[in-house]
Amino acid sequence: MASRRVAAAQPRPEVVAAPMILHSPACNGRIDSMTARIRLAICLLPAITACGDSTGPAVAIVTHEVVDAGPLVKRLNVTVSQASAVQVVYGPDDDRLMVESAGASTDHALLLTRLRAGRHYEYEVRAGADIATGEFDTDVLPADLEAVEFVATGAPTQPLARLEFAQLGGSGAWSGVAIVDAGGHVVWYFRAPSAITGTTRRENGNFVFLDSERGLLEVTTAGDIVATLPQDPDRILHHDVIVAPGDLLWALRNDRRMVNDTVVAGEAIWEWDPEAGTAMMRWSSFNGLDPVADRGSTYSAADWLHANSLHVGPRGNVVVSLHHLDQVISIGPEFGPLEWRLGGTNATIPVTGADRFSGQHTAAEIAPGRVIVFDNGFQRSEPYSRGLEIELSANSAHSVWQFRPQRDNWSRAVGSTRRLSNGNTLVTFGMSGGLGGSTGPVEVYESGPDGSAVWHLEVGGNIQVLYRATPMASIAGETSAH
Repeated sequence: MASRRVAAAQPRPEVVAAPMILHSPACNGRIDSMTARIRLAICLLPAITACGDSTGPAVAIVTHEVVDAGPLVKRLNVTVSQASAVQVVYGPDDDRLMVESAGASTDHALLLTRLRAGRHYEYEVRAGADIATGEFDTDVLPADLEAVEFVATGAPTQPLARLEFAQLGGSGAWSGVAIVDAGGHVVWYFRAPSAITGTTRRENGNFVFLDSERGLLEVTTAGDIVATLPQDPDRILHHDVIVAPGDLLWALRNDRRMVNDTVVAGEAIWEWDPEAGTAMMRWSSFNGLDPVADRGSTYSAADWLHANSLHVGPRGNVVVSLHHLDQVISIGPEFGPLEWRLGGTNATIPVTGADRFSGQHTAAEIAPGRVIVFDNGFQRSEPYSRGLEIELSANSAHSVWQFRPQRDNWSRAVGSTRRLSNGNTLVTFGMSGGLGGSTGPVEVYESGPDGSAVWHLEVGGNIQVLYRATPMASIAGETSAH
């Protein structure tokens, strides 16, 4: 595809020492009241071959105990008589899961995740031909999370969805992250004081959350905060964070500059390195876009562009959604010149007629010349939102796929469209009825390529805003034991 390039000067990287806060919480060693050091029961299973030298002594499980490790997370500590791999199967009979150790050792600490609240669990530990059993109970959910209603139907491609909630002032609703399974059961959660407006996951398995009050938080599977890039009132972190090449992190941040005697709040992409404790600006909207000429109908100096998503494209290009321009832009690899401006104000690739989108979120170039967005329809006369895929061809674009539920839903703000590896798409309508004129309800669909709905999750109670939903294969490497 030939793409039109727009000349832009690359900004000089601004580097500052990030006031990173490192946390090393003491290991929670409180033993679960139901499982204070379980006496093992040894059974010989001839069908299972012992690890290691078959002529030597058999591996024996010496001790095993379950301790709390975080919200809906348990840690199973296992010691064995000689270095061996360990496998654990756990759960009620109708939902058994399996987790395995990373390698052979005499001491193992395995996280048991994807647990439902207020349930009784049984587990089996296997090491070589030895097997031991135990049991534990999980705690109930916090009252505000328990009050959220999840109704799921159908069968999703991925077993989990990570949900980002935002609490509006005085609503008393749950705010933070909740991971739900295919049946709509909460199986992991992390509380935030106000709103989560971006999540991603690093190579080490840690989550990174954009907390509107606290900034960027790196959080372990057990729920411990291990690194923080705090909010700076002069450079507010907002709306998205993604994993960049090299397992670094890119996030959207305000960039305020004087334009014709007026302070204009533009956008910047900042790079955070938690290990080095540094952050640097990689790109600014003032290099490539003009705050005088590039103005949408909802322009204000306090929020010129309102960027709301980041994505690394197939060429190493960076795709950014600009809400106030009704536009998606592509920044060249290594933060080079703008490659194209899709739709909206001063577009290099116009999008017209029924294909036009407005107020869009989660823009991504999923393949060369193929862009998906959650089209909020912010300025559409007919009130509905949709998942939308657009094909770019030379200087034109046209839609090749869309998802609109049978019951139209207008989410005037927030929402997401996530393409899965099998071609299905997870589409989130995140604003409740009456909020900003939205119709509601808050709901998530998995749609097939033909636009059919294969899974549906409706979120009720006093929830008003679900910022986005992201499909997940596992929390800590657990898989179905069936």
